[in-house]
Amino acid sequence: MVNLQTNSPGGAPEALYVGSLVVPAGATLDLNGLKVYALDVQIAGTVIGGTVERVVPALPFLQIRLLGPSVEVSWSISAGAFTLETAESLADPAQWRTVTDAPVLVGPNNTVTQPVVGAARFYRLHN
Repeated sequence: MVNLQTNSPGGAPEALYVGSLVVPAGATLDLNGLKVYALDVQIAGTVIGGTVERVVPALPFLQIRLLGPSVEVSWSISAGAFTLETAESLADPAQWRTVTDAPVLVGPNNTVTQPVVGAARFYRLHN
């Protein structure tokens, strides 16, 4: 995706947004004046004519809804690769376990539905 918004004199595109940028050893990437924003950057070669900035995505937050005898836990897929974990207590040290149920894509969210068990259950995302 190229930013076509004019933010400076000249009116030319100014930025490129990518999920992953790989410049292998021995290769040269000429950005022709663009600034590249990327989530994953692997540069072993040379970048000229512009700049590359690694973007650290905002940390996702969990949405938790009680649905009768079940609880629905969801988070944005744009958050990247996170693993849902659960614990029955936050007493030090908390015993976090990976939730083995595969998330289901519901709109823009990963969603896991689990039965309500015990007095309390805590959830977190871990990467």
